[in-house]
Amino acid sequence: MDYYIMPTHDMIMSQSLPDFSGFGSITTNLGEVENKGFEISINTKNIANQNFTWNTTFGYSKYKNTIKHLYYTFVDQLDAKGNLISSKEADDVSNGWFIGQPISAIWNYKVTGIWQVNEIEEAAKYGQRPGDPKVENLYTADDIQNADGTTTPVYNNKDKTFLGQTAPPIMWSLRNDFTYKNFNFSFNMYSYWGAKSMSGNYLNQNNSTSGVTYNTNTYEREYWSLDNPSDFYGRLDSKGPAGITAPQRVYDRSFIRLDNVTLGYSLPKKLINAWKMENLKVYATVRNVAVWKKDKNWHYWDIETGGIAPRIYTLGVNVTF
Repeated sequence: MDYYIMPTHDMIMSQSLPDFSGFGSITTNLGEVENKGFEISINTKNIANQNFTWNTTFGYSKYKNTIKHLYYTFVDQLDAKGNLISSKEADDVSNGWFIGQPISAIWNYKVTGIWQVNEIEEAAKYGQRPGDPKVENLYTADDIQNADGTTTPVYNNKDKTFLGQTAPPIMWSLRNDFTYKNFNFSFNMYSYWGAKSMSGNYLNQNNSTSGVTYNTNTYEREYWSLDNPSDFYGRLDSKGPAGITAPQRVYDRSFIRLDNVTLGYSLPKKLINAWKMENLKVYATVRNVAVWKKDKNWHYWDIETGGIAPRIYTLGVNVTF
């Protein structure tokens, strides 16, 4: 078992610059990031006798990544009356880096659901209609008060919130090996837990370039309709509120994968010695056997990679002369 605290100083960073400089950023050595966590590795011999053995290998790790410093530029913190109460090191909003948060933090608008038919009047205030996504309006002080008494919501960075991180903070793996006389069997599992990502696939906005137009779907496509009033998937070509054309939604990318299953048989020594062989083993292996995902709304290729992950079957023979 290992426990570690590892601070990293003077990293090579792309520091944002003011617009008047004529450049967007400059590469420099700044900042401090702290990684801390623990790792456990366990190897056991569960059963060991003449005809049967069972060995297990288990690994588990959990870590936390935190930005401690960026550019060492401080900004004043004011109360409601404009009085100075403290100072705080400035975040780098353009890069999505925030003091006290992980480097892989997700900071964005939060989609809370889909407008339904009975909410048509409320959706209209946001310039939307049923089947469009609801976006949480956290900061209402900037909303526009209209002459007719209605309010037009305004979205800006004050409405964004932290929604998780893209790097998995928890990882584990488990392998078991069994032997019975001349047979051997093994399987391996692993898991990445706690990682999230953002996607706008639920909006179904790609009808003009793929999917419905060309009569093909690359994956299962669900969408809101009067007969299917989903609270997760938008209507075909759905839109966000004014100022946010395509608000992305958070998906939990946690999963457990049964990665490898192998069965082998070694022919008896008495038989293969007559053929002048030291060893002859036949085996069969299946890779990417099964995946269990936490987020049931993820239908977009493989939950781990976001791409194609085929299942692979292998038959083989190992011969030693």
